[in-house]
Amino acid sequence: MKKFVFDFDGVICDSTPECYVTSNNAWNTMHKIKKTTSFKNLNDNLIYNKFLKFRPYVKGGGEYYIFYYMEKNKIKKTYDNYKRYKNKFSNEINNYSKFFYTERAKLKKNNLNTWLKLNYVFPDVLKILKYLHSNNQLLISTMKDKQSIIQILKNKNIKMSKKLILDQFEIKNKLESLKIFMNRFNIEKKDIYFFDDNVNHILEPKKHGFSVYLTTWGYSTKEFMQIAKKNKINVLKNIKMFNFD
Repeated sequence: MKKFVFDFDGVICDSTPECYVTSNNAWNTMHKIKKTTSFKNLNDNLIYNKFLKFRPYVKGGGEYYIFYYMEKNKIKKTYDNYKRYKNKFSNEINNYSKFFYTERAKLKKNNLNTWLKLNYVFPDVLKILKYLHSNNQLLISTMKDKQSIIQILKNKNIKMSKKLILDQFEIKNKLESLKIFMNRFNIEKKDIYFFDDNVNHILEPKKHGFSVYLTTWGYSTKEFMQIAKKNKINVLKNIKMFNFD
């Protein structure tokens, strides 16, 4: 049976508003700044607009540390600078990650409905997910925490079991997740289809012979699409372009 493996943030869900609120609160808590990020009028927030452009680079909540460090020190937020500071600040990123997930848990506990609204699930993708889940064909590989995904999808009437999801605390990269899924569900490589909006997650699975697709309705960039084209990776501009039958 075919299995369809989806990334979460940027493919299933636009979690940018929630990630901004959580990451900003985490930075403030980490640096003992007595300020709480507002849920309202995010699009009018100049820092949020910068955050939107930086979002495609990030893998896991701890890496938002890089954004706020660069913002504080007025460093240009390019992909090359992101990679440089990711290597430079590995300890700081790990430390900040603890604040990030503590703030996310606090937000869910105190304002669950608001937290859910800050995670927007793409309607066309949701229809496909419900169809695949009902046919036992849906898997998720993500750098987001598993419990958040279960809560968000449960709110959309999809009850995912933990074994169908691999998150950043279980995997180092997406290739590893595909191999784990192969073993866990006794799937052949030819029967796995992988969808991600970050081309850097796709390159290694592509080299290892998996069927991969770069999705562009979420956080994908022109740079990612150029890399995909160069590496002969299929690009999906709309989920309806793919036949899931």
